Amino acid sequence: MNSQLSESNCSRRAEAVLRALTGGNDQMLRQELTRSMWAPSGQPGCEVEEERTEVLHAVARRMLDLDRSASDKNPEVQMCIDLLTHLASPPLARAATAK
Repeated sequence: MNSQLSESNCSRRAEAVLRALTGGNDQMLRQELTRSMWAPSGQPGCEVEEERTEVLHAVARRMLDLDRSASDKNPEVQMCIDLLTHLASPPLARAATAK
């Protein structure tokens, strides 16, 4: 299978955070953010995937630092959600939007 077409570890982690966020379970969200903060790159040596993983780490760290009462109406929370949504998108969808 072509590694560019396979779902990356970063995509899976971002998707797990979004599921926990929409599920409303604070404990699960905290667990997923912590896992994502320390997630390794699924494709070592691939600069794009390593950069995506760095973004995932930064978003997870920031979301853990945010006030737990911050809602998705908060611009900073919305920016994190937007970044996670982008990271969770399949590689082909990202390629299509980049053109």
